Amino acid sequence: MGSTEKGQAVIGRQQSPGMRAAKFIFHSGVAAYMISAYRALSVITERVVTEEFLTIWGKEGRNGEQLDVRPPSADSSFLMATATMILSAICDVFPDNWLARASKRVLALGAMPIELTISAIYWPLILFAPSLIVPPADPLADVTKIDAGAELFFIPLWMDLGLHLVPAVALLLGEFASNTTPHFGETSRGKRHRCGVLRATRARRPVNQQLHDGCSQLTPDFFLLEKKYTPPTSTRGAFLTALGVATAYATWVERCAALNGKFPYPFLTVASFEDRCKIYVGAGVFALLVFWGLNALHK
Repeated sequence: MGSTEKGQAVIGRQQSPGMRAAKFIFHSGVAAYMISAYRALSVITERVVTEEFLTIWGKEGRNGEQLDVRPPSADSSFLMATATMILSAICDVFPDNWLARASKRVLALGAMPIELTISAIYWPLILFAPSLIVPPADPLADVTKIDAGAELFFIPLWMDLGLHLVPAVALLLGEFASNTTPHFGETSRGKRHRCGVLRATRARRPVNQQLHDGCSQLTPDFFLLEKKYTPPTSTRGAFLTALGVATAYATWVERCAALNGKFPYPFLTVASFEDRCKIYVGAGVFALLVFWGLNALHK
């Protein structure tokens, strides 16, 4: 275990039982809500049209006699977001578990920008142009000819929030703003750790005295709950992640559309190939910029 992981584990142990309990309730409660929404959706999605919704798992199913291959859609990021919340709850109970903490950061690196991108695309469309994102109630309807008054298949609001809003908000709050963080002051060598985590030094003062000095300055802090991502993870790693996800999704959704004769979402069906390429590139760039922007604000 490196010095940073040790410092974070020490910080977890120094938090009051009430604070650790509050964090555990937050993380476990969010995970339970997201899982409940996902499971509830699988109960009501008995028709092919609803099984192509924004967060439904990619699989093969039969629509009558025709094989219907469905894209994986946003499930990867949704499952990563759920796993991040579960791992966060584990870290709340076992702050010394460096493997859970490291795994959580890896998952959050991909899940958070993607979930924020999904929310940024989904909610403006659902509020102002629902026919572009919500499938028609009639599974045989031609989405290119749906008028503004056509009946659409809306899912219950609590499920919609659990699938398309709570993951993004929970990741943002859970990683950066759900708690107060020890902000350690000057060490015996006159250096402040930029991430608010006690750094291993050659200080002669006892560690418990340093912890006492730092914990006496507990203040609410928005961007110091987790370490800032640093190069090459924040540069090359983030770029390759965004590029890989966007390319894989675009390739798979185009392949599924070629097999099925339609896209999973109406706004992709009505768009030309050139416009769809712009959408794929734009979504990938937006996710990357979201990550870089949040990471830049993370002092």
